[in-house]
Amino acid sequence: MNSGKTSKGKVLLIDDNELLQDLGKDILEHLGYIPVIASDGEEGVRIYSNERKEIKAVLLDVVMPGLGGLEVFRRLKEIDPKVKVLVISGYSEEKRAGELMKEGALGFIQKPFKIHQLSQKLQEVLEEG
Repeated sequence: MNSGKTSKGKVLLIDDNELLQDLGKDILEHLGYIPVIASDGEEGVRIYSNERKEIKAVLLDVVMPGLGGLEVFRRLKEIDPKVKVLVISGYSEEKRAGELMKEGALGFIQKPFKIHQLSQKLQEVLEEG
């Protein structure tokens, strides 16, 4: 994994884009996290429900087929009102991303992002609350 370093914990990535899933997994491992990948909103909610005690933060895509980011976020909040969510989107000023922030998401990062940007935003989210 990451040359003997202690893990910083699990981070759940919920995104329907296979390329971003693979890239996100590699980046999270590089940063010292244990990535858990969900390819859609339903799977993300199911995984979070089962593993919420181990998951430190959630990276949540806004636009996905089926269960979209806002609905996923609301379900995660029902499971754990203190869930730490970093919103990711390919759209800069997306209305739905703004709604997620108003409802309690702790940060936003625009795709494509650089490793250091994700690292910084994720650290900010983990330090919240």
